Amino acid sequence: IQVPKRGERVEVFTHEEERLVLQTAQEKCPHYYPFILCLFRTGLREGEAVALRPEDLDLNHRYMLIQRNFTAGRMSDTPKSRKRRTVDLSQDLITVLRETLVVREAEAMLQGAPREGWLFPATQGGIIRSNNFRDRVWKPLLKAAGCPIAGFMLPAYLRHADDHGRSKPGLRPKAVGAFQYSDHGGPVYPLD
Repeated sequence: IQVPKRGERVEVFTHEEERLVLQTAQEKCPHYYPFILCLFRTGLREGEAVALRPEDLDLNHRYMLIQRNFTAGRMSDTPKSRKRRTVDLSQDLITVLRETLVVREAEAMLQGAPREGWLFPATQGGIIRSNNFRDRVWKPLLKAAGCPIAGFMLPAYLRHADDHGRSKPGLRPKAVGAFQYSDHGGPVYPLD
């Protein structure tokens, strides 16, 4: 895989490809749909998203706190940027996260077990491992959605969507394109 270097152009999903990937995720891998939607809507690094816990969310105030990163099999108590930050949430992501939390809480109660500690656990529980996710979920998902895998191999490419003027649902159009990822700082999206 050729990973773009800092400052190089990264191909991003078109609106239609994004719609197809999300629709296919809902149908083919619904367990991972909230995680995939979160990656599309927030621009989080994959390791930051898998390290989220339910208590990192403030759905009433429409943001999540990014304060951990899981990469190369290790948990860090700070994100890659070494700075904790908040990321605003789109309304569609809030709706999905609320539903997901209710379902996971009910499942835990039925099983008489504590709720999973991760916001986005792997299907067998525990933290999502990036390589397993890419090989077992992401690549088959892109193929099923009819997306060209070579151009969109890594979920990390989702971080770069707004570099190219793409709009994300829930954003005011005047704010699109105002964020730079070249320094790999976290995006903060103004919401409607």
